[in-house]
Amino acid sequence: MGAYKGLLALKTVGQYNKTLLSVGAHIRNNTSIPLFAAMNGNLGPSADFLGTLKKSFAGVLDPKGKTKYNKELKEGREYGIVVGRGTQLEEIADLASYADSDLGLMKKLKSNGLTSRLLNARKPIERVYTGSDNAARWINWNGEQAKLAKVIADSTDDAFIPVNAAKNFSNTDIQKLIRSDGTINVGELKKLSQEFFEQQSKEKKKEPINLLDKFIKAESADIALNVTPTYSRTPEIVKQLKFIPVFGNFTAFPSEIIRNTGNTISRSIKELTSNNAELQKVGMRRITSALTTTVGVPAGLIATGLALTGAKQEQIDAYKRSFAAPWEKTATMIPTSTDEAGNITGFINYSYTNPYDFLQRPIKAVLNAVATGNRNEASLMSIASNSMIDMAGEIGNPFLSTSIGANSLLEAYAGKTSTGKIIYNESDELGDKGWKSTAHILNSISPT
Repeated sequence: MGAYKGLLALKTVGQYNKTLLSVGAHIRNNTSIPLFAAMNGNLGPSADFLGTLKKSFAGVLDPKGKTKYNKELKEGREYGIVVGRGTQLEEIADLASYADSDLGLMKKLKSNGLTSRLLNARKPIERVYTGSDNAARWINWNGEQAKLAKVIADSTDDAFIPVNAAKNFSNTDIQKLIRSDGTINVGELKKLSQEFFEQQSKEKKKEPINLLDKFIKAESADIALNVTPTYSRTPEIVKQLKFIPVFGNFTAFPSEIIRNTGNTISRSIKELTSNNAELQKVGMRRITSALTTTVGVPAGLIATGLALTGAKQEQIDAYKRSFAAPWEKTATMIPTSTDEAGNITGFINYSYTNPYDFLQRPIKAVLNAVATGNRNEASLMSIASNSMIDMAGEIGNPFLSTSIGANSLLEAYAGKTSTGKIIYNESDELGDKGWKSTAHILNSISPT
């Protein structure tokens, strides 16, 4: 048990250092925010991008700084949009709490107050990391509210919209209007909301409840939580993978990207196949936004890089075949510089910052089917499902690859890294092998 928890502790330290203490990881986390919004067509003014960032990052250095947003933050927590920890941080925290539960060293550190001082020092860093996750959900929530409010406002009174939010199913007033097929009549919803508001006004309630507004917020929150990384909705089987000390690196995040993308596609299919013309417009906007985010943006950036540097696509392909590291062979590589002979001398790996890079195939497949006139929900769902399965091998790497800590131990034992770099020579003295191995392990789990 001690060795097991020791390996878990090593895994935890490696993951924490590679995320919370990594400048590159913070940059990637924050540059992903607009991509999460763009994926579902929520980058317009209604998403309140800058205002949401201010609320999400308020109190990073001084917790009192977020008091002016108490009302908004309370509402965000009520709908599950604002959480205490981000997706990857929550995974690491669960792992850490178990790994250090019985270790003698941790008990000593806790007894002398060192751990409490370290916890206080890392709080601002964790708030920044969590703030970006909250911002991504919040921006999508804002955008979904604006879209749904417009659908309801522009729909005829005999139109229907689907109901998915548990809050709406549990609301006794709204519950009465939900049909057996899980839809609600727009005219009846508007009428009930107006009657509800007038009744409360007669009773001279200080803040009459806007039932329609609550309905829209609940439905929009459910969509936002389904299309943005949310640890509470990560499948339990994926959460349990973190307790395997030698396999799996940040399994919750890629699992969420798969879940989010699948939900984006399924939501767009439901909207496209709806009898509500206004909802169909939202569905088309969602699926085309997803295609733009996963295919159009990367292609545009590569084309821009090629144009600015004078490089050729063949050069990128040749680099991937012959010189690229294993993680770059299927990545989106953007050339940034060339020498006098026209050879590429610098790249940016866009896949590092684009969480949707490997999820292009199912979106293309669904949009192609829609373009040919397919409006059958079951057929489109089947096409999406088959395409998701086709890419399973590439997605599976974070779940099956050796964990950061365990991999560094295996490499130290072998004397070389997985890419062939020599850690120590067989002819080295035993002591030299020892310190070189230790240095390699520490370097592997250190912040980058």
